Amino acid sequence: LYILNRGVVFRTTRTHQAGSAWGVDFMLSNTALQEPVKAFTFTYVEISTLRREDFMRLVDHHEERCPDLKKRVRNFCCWLALQRAVMLEAKRRQSGGSLLTGPWNPDEWQQH
Repeated sequence: LYILNRGVVFRTTRTHQAGSAWGVDFMLSNTALQEPVKAFTFTYVEISTLRREDFMRLVDHHEERCPDLKKRVRNFCCWLALQRAVMLEAKRRQSGGSLLTGPWNPDEWQQH
């Protein structure tokens, strides 16, 4: 997760200013489903980051005080993974790729 504290950056088709965040898909364990996080700076920037491992450790740490938190994070991850997988499959089919056969194999997705 990237949080822009100061400055201006450009990502894909959007300009981000202080307070913007991107890389929310850092929670997904399958990196093939994550969007690129590359950003170009227009000014001096200050960015805070949060790694997946650190976030999951925090979720585990606060399980007693927030018993619903782990379930909500899991639901969000499943929903986001489903959306990304559908988009990835649609792009693969548009580019002339064949239908996947057999059980789902993450290695097949890594190639596209």
